[in-house]
Amino acid sequence: ASARNLAAHLHYLRREPERAGRHAEIALAVAQERRIAYQIAAALIMLGWSHSALGEPQDGLDLIEKGLDDHEATGARMDRPFFVGLLADALLSARQPANALAVADDALALVAADRPFYFEPELHRLRAVALIAAHGPRASDDAETSLLRGLAIARERSARGFELRVAVTLAELLRDAGSPKEALALLQRSCGF
Repeated sequence: ASARNLAAHLHYLRREPERAGRHAEIALAVAQERRIAYQIAAALIMLGWSHSALGEPQDGLDLIEKGLDDHEATGARMDRPFFVGLLADALLSARQPANALAVADDALALVAADRPFYFEPELHRLRAVALIAAHGPRASDDAETSLLRGLAIARERSARGFELRVAVTLAELLRDAGSPKEALALLQRSCGF
């Protein structure tokens, strides 16, 4: 179950919801058969994200909420910021940006209260996307601040995948604000050109 959940996690990072969902379904079946509460929760959350990304937002949100409740019942704190971040991502897919923003802030608060967490740059990116979706261009400065923070963390930790994801979102924001040269320079630096 753990290996299948990790495979689903990998496919989330690659933005491959169908593959993530297939691995999460197998993880869920194995975890339920063996009664591994943590893995059941993780599989429900991953499966929920997959449903949301594939155009079934309410089913996805229901699965994620059930998974988060089950995760909390285990008493585990491990991976909680990641799981809450998946809820924020699913809320964005469901066109609920104000809720996504609140959830992204909750996930970032978990990181701040606990320890450095590998997913933190992506949480800052999700927060920025939610800000723009909820408040439009007037939130650009706050969104840029979140993206710059995420970019700095990714670079500090040599997390190239997260650096590129955050940089692309920041470049889109800069381009939309009328700074295409700055956007291009950012992408060139992040890509090593």
